[in-house]
Amino acid sequence: MKKSKIFSAVISAMLLTAFVQCGALAEDGEVKTITVLPYQRQTITGWGCYPSNYYGGTMNRSKTSNTDTSVITRKAAMSTLFNDMGVTVLRHEIVSECGNGDASLNTDWMDKTVAAIKAGLDAGIKEYMITSWAPPYEMMTGQSGAYRFNPDYEDKFSEFIVNAFDYITAHGCPPPTVYSFQNEPQTGRNWCRITLGQYQRIAKKMRKALDAGGYENVRLLSPECAAYYQHAVIMGTDYSSLYEDPEFADAVGVLGTHSYCFVSTGESKDTDVYKFAMNASNFPEKDRWETEFSGGRVGFEELDDISMNLGTAMFATEVMLGDVIWGGMNCWMYWNGYDSRQFTYPDNTTRFMRTGKLGSHQS
Repeated sequence: MKKSKIFSAVISAMLLTAFVQCGALAEDGEVKTITVLPYQRQTITGWGCYPSNYYGGTMNRSKTSNTDTSVITRKAAMSTLFNDMGVTVLRHEIVSECGNGDASLNTDWMDKTVAAIKAGLDAGIKEYMITSWAPPYEMMTGQSGAYRFNPDYEDKFSEFIVNAFDYITAHGCPPPTVYSFQNEPQTGRNWCRITLGQYQRIAKKMRKALDAGGYENVRLLSPECAAYYQHAVIMGTDYSSLYEDPEFADAVGVLGTHSYCFVSTGESKDTDVYKFAMNASNFPEKDRWETEFSGGRVGFEELDDISMNLGTAMFATEVMLGDVIWGGMNCWMYWNGYDSRQFTYPDNTTRFMRTGKLGSHQS
């Protein structure tokens, strides 16, 4: 049986456990009846990841001494990811270096973007989404760690994205099925912070620009925050912006998030996942996608590589169960399929980055 089929079977089993009725097993070993309720919880449309950084744009700068290596040169890693793991959807990025303030493109960076997309498409993966790591530099104010979106460039940003999609399709790739115009917009760390109100304006302008450019079938994903509890920063309390602004509600096709709330302490609660599911249930026409998670629990980094990676995998499975069963996700994606960078360790050995460190988005 192929691993993709095994994964599908596991997903099916996880969903079944969410709504089976099962009596206690009797001491004499008698088998009790399990009743599956006759309704469908949700449809699983895909699972995947962000395959790897394609070269190391602004938002992929390493803070250690290493050399970035293109995603398309790691043939063994690509084969394992694309062929063995059975992923069906990929997440790719458009970084700031891809464009300029006048909405023109930097073709050398766009060529790297196209090459990364084609790597998955050539392996048979048919669907991908794109997230903007941040708009072109000229469209932001501030500096790294405190970027803000300059409102004077909201229209130019939409024009830039249409130009980028035109370039991608002109070079032999289909357009993405889903697009998110800002990764983790609430953080203001290395990303570009977008506030409530401005986010809605950009979404509506982006929807109009995509439609006018012939990309009516590209769905906008929102809000793609780092954690469930942060959605209110972008969407308003209990997703009030969707109720109060019908044009914004129509612009958004997918409700999406990252799942780092499961490793945050003192900030997020299980009820935040339930709140998301409750609010999303009022918009049944919109899919729910979890688009990024990585890392492990405190203490994993003290273990040997095998134990740490096993623990990380088990913890990621717990997070996936929470997202799929309680959050009702239709699609679930991990962060890096593999990290293309090599790191020099204190013992002077050079290897790929270790996984599992809490809060690391490079696992």
